[in-house]
Amino acid sequence: MILHSYTCELCILQREETLRHLFLRCNFAKSCWQSIGVSFPNTMFPTRVVSHVKRSLQLPFYMEIIIIMSWCI
Repeated sequence: MILHSYTCELCILQREETLRHLFLRCNFAKSCWQSIGVSFPNTMFPTRVVSHVKRSLQLPFYMEIIIIMSWCI
C-alpha cells in the first residue's frame, strides 16, 4: 500500500511502522502486552513471540489471547 507517511501514530518516537514495531516495540503495544503480564526483550525475534507468550501466560487458550491482543493494538 502506498501511503503519504509510514510513521507510527501510536507512539511519540515517530518510527517507521513495521510489523515488528507495531506489535512488539511501540510504546503503546508494549503497554498493551504488559497489561496482561507479557513483556518482550527488544532483541526477541518475532518468530519466538508465540512461544514466549505461551510460556508467560501458561494458559491453554494463549493463541486466542495473541489474536485478540494483536487486533486491539
